[in-house]
Amino acid sequence: MKKVSGNSMQQPHHYFWLNPYREMAFTRCPKCEGKTKIRKKRLVIDVLNKTLLFANVTNKYCPKCDLIITGQGKIENILSQLTFFDERSIRPDDYFIFGTIERADHNKHMNQGPYPSDCIKLVNPFIDKLLFKIRPAGWYKDK
Repeated sequence: MKKVSGNSMQQPHHYFWLNPYREMAFTRCPKCEGKTKIRKKRLVIDVLNKTLLFANVTNKYCPKCDLIITGQGKIENILSQLTFFDERSIRPDDYFIFGTIERADHNKHMNQGPYPSDCIKLVNPFIDKLLFKIRPAGWYKDK
């Protein structure tokens, strides 16, 4: 895989959306309306600007748009198991999801214990983080 010029990270992969709607599973892509598939991706999460976390998360994925959709509740449930959050609730400002890491790279370096600076070189950052506003189905007055 080619390196981004002037940067030590891998090429950007995938678009990403952190889904704040707990009641919506998105079996259809919010961008193209195509059917989504279920894929496991290892997300790289910066927690409180202290720790890099590699979370193997089941996500919705649109192959046409190359869009990964991850539920905010799912991420916060994973983070709630960390000792950082014993005393308080988790806010979206407490973490930043910035890319994925390939399974082979993760497994290879899991036992070697690389420093975070070494891990960054293996991360595939997202092309862009998207934001969708969803209007629930129903009857609405004309404005």
